[in-house]
Amino acid sequence: MPSFASPVPPHWSTQGPLRRTLLEPQQEYLTYAGQLLALIHDGQGDSDEALRLRARMDAPWARMTAEQQMHVGFVIEEMEREADPRTRLRLSR
Repeated sequence: MPSFASPVPPHWSTQGPLRRTLLEPQQEYLTYAGQLLALIHDGQGDSDEALRLRARMDAPWARMTAEQQMHVGFVIEEMEREADPRTRLRLSR
């Protein structure tokens, strides 16, 4: 699959009335993390697309404070827990 340049940098918002405003690094990172978790869940965790997502996640991670990084880590753990059907079953009992 050829890789095409994005029309705007990934950290710019392209939605809503304030288009072209900077996204928060946490929001950007979690967007990529959600996409990556979906790929991993589909068994494509080692695909080229997954590797590109991992590379894109570096910039927003670097822009976050240590506190923001810890918060994002907790949110991702929750996302993983919700995606795992075995965990959902355990929590629903």
